[in-house]
Amino acid sequence: MKKIICLFFIAAIITLSGCKDKEGKELKYTQFKQLANKINTDLQKISSDIKDLTLTFKYKIPFDNSVEWDNKKYTLKNNQLIYTPDQKQSSAIYFPINRSLTDSLKNLIVNSEQMDSLFIRFMDNHDFVRQIYFLDPHSFLRIYPYTEFPGCFSSPKDLTQRFPYQKACHKPFLNEKSYWVCNPYADLLGQGWVISCVEPLYYHDRFLGIVAVDIPVKNILQKYFNHPTQRLILTNKKGEVICTTPNGAKKLNIPMYREFSYYEPLTQNTLMYHSPSLANHQNKKIQKAIQNLLDGSLEENFFIDGKKHTIYKAEITETNWLLLKIIY
Repeated sequence: MKKIICLFFIAAIITLSGCKDKEGKELKYTQFKQLANKINTDLQKISSDIKDLTLTFKYKIPFDNSVEWDNKKYTLKNNQLIYTPDQKQSSAIYFPINRSLTDSLKNLIVNSEQMDSLFIRFMDNHDFVRQIYFLDPHSFLRIYPYTEFPGCFSSPKDLTQRFPYQKACHKPFLNEKSYWVCNPYADLLGQGWVISCVEPLYYHDRFLGIVAVDIPVKNILQKYFNHPTQRLILTNKKGEVICTTPNGAKKLNIPMYREFSYYEPLTQNTLMYHSPSLANHQNKKIQKAIQNLLDGSLEENFFIDGKKHTIYKAEITETNWLLLKIIY
């Protein structure tokens, strides 16, 4: 009888322990889903606000109004047009000297000064964003906060070849979705790896240029991936890593995030490199688990050193990213 009671007691302890483990995993998964939803909501808010801002520009700024051009206010320096009435409260502007400064462009440049106050308000509401700008088909750039243009601008620069402009050039304005450059690329102005949210700007049905914001990957890392114990990995739909927590990188034996280094002036579009692909992981068990996740699975198991690990997936739909979490 005592033996039966003892066995029953042991079984009860095992069952209770199993229930607690299950509850713990469910709690961790719930917190994981909340984090994914938070990232997605924050990105959607940026998308919604840049869309509203673009519509404000379209309907509130008379871009083709005739203006008085002030040569003292707009001066040339190092092959660029300079406008600096108040560096803290105005944009920096760039216009390549090899382009013709027509009357219509002068109208656009002066009238676009009205963007500054709205740029400032946007940035005050989005500390996550590093810079906001307007770029027209002639490479006229108005960007806030004010910045000094680096050495790569010492010769005329065709900014319309950059990823953000190409993403939305002459594309339709979509009410339900923004254009994202969601694979990180090197920023010309020294912000390192960035992603961009872009909107086409139309005025009287004429394509006027793009309105865009840049978000440094390091801001994403600092805001969402600063957990010292969690094993989180952010990837695109191909399984290419964007950033991870330290424990996530350690568990999968992949490099930590490395910022872009400006050893020399940046002259071309440069996508993030040194970024491992989990779909090609050297561990075949991890590779198979990742491939199943990329194919649609929400949860996969694999073993490392004889220990069972579970990897969960949540989608960040705004940028077509995947957030992964490993628990064991």
